[in-house]
Amino acid sequence: MNSRFAALCIFSSIFISPDSFIYIADSGDGTPNLQVIDGSNATGIIDPTTGLLQEGYAVLSRDTDNRKVLKDAYFRTGITIVRDYVERTQEEFISYAPAPLLVPIIYRPDARRPFGHSRISRSCMNLQNQARMTLTRANVTAEFCSHPQRYVLGLDEDAEFDSTKASISSFLALDRGEDGSNPQIGQFTQQNMEPHISQFKMYAAAFAGET
Repeated sequence: MNSRFAALCIFSSIFISPDSFIYIADSGDGTPNLQVIDGSNATGIIDPTTGLLQEGYAVLSRDTDNRKVLKDAYFRTGITIVRDYVERTQEEFISYAPAPLLVPIIYRPDARRPFGHSRISRSCMNLQNQARMTLTRANVTAEFCSHPQRYVLGLDEDAEFDSTKASISSFLALDRGEDGSNPQIGQFTQQNMEPHISQFKMYAAAFAGET
C-alpha cells in the first residue's frame, strides 16, 4: 500500500474511531509495506512522551462470516510476532526501529484519553437523531399532504359509504337525506411541509457547525 492510499484509509477510518494504526512490514524488495488497521482491530500501551507504542497488538485478518481472528500480530521494540491460526504457524521478524512497527495515528489526544476522541461527538449523534426524527415526522405529514382529510355532513345514518373507495374515486355520488337536504362535503386544512423542511435545515446547519 502506498502512502497516499494509506492516508486516505486513515482519514476514512478515523471519523468513527478516535485512532487508527499503521502496520509497517518488509515487502521483500527493501521497501516498507504499509497496512492500515482501524481502532477496533488494534490496541496497545502508549508512551505518553513520544506518542508511540511501547507494545501493541493488531488483528491482521478475520473470517468474513463469523469475524473469527485468522491472523494477528504482537509488536514490541525490535521484534514483531505474527501468528497464523489457519496454517498454525508463528513467525518472528526482527527490526532495528526504536519503536514497535505498529504506529498509532491519533486525533485529539489528552491526558484522560491518550488514544484520542472520535470526530463523531455526542453533539453530532444528538443532532443526527433529531434530524432523523424530523424526517420521520415529515414523512407522516407528506401522506396527509398528498391525501388531505375530507368530511361529509348531513349523510343519513343508514347510508352506505365506503371511505376507501371515496378517497381514490374521481366521481362520488351521494343521495339526498330524508328531509331532502344535500350532504355537504368539506376538506380539512392541508398539512404544510415547510416547518419540517426548515427544522431539518436548522439541524443540518448545526451539524455542519459542529463538524
